[in-house]
Amino acid sequence: MEFDSAVLTSWKHRKALYHYLEDGVAFGCMRDAVVAYYQDVQALYELYHEGGRSGRKVYDDIYSFLKWTYNGT
Repeated sequence: MEFDSAVLTSWKHRKALYHYLEDGVAFGCMRDAVVAYYQDVQALYELYHEGGRSGRKVYDDIYSFLKWTYNGT
């Protein structure tokens, strides 16, 4: 899974991140595979603290994916 701070401002980047999340659920990667993450240094911080409601939703969705509770958008 790869993302950076562009998910805050770019619909294209946000869509790509959700593609990772959705496929992770559909193909069983959320629970049954090793998942590697690449993110720029501040991406999660910015989603949580500076992203407003939409950024916080992305943060919460990533968190729920990590906790194996993500159900999709």
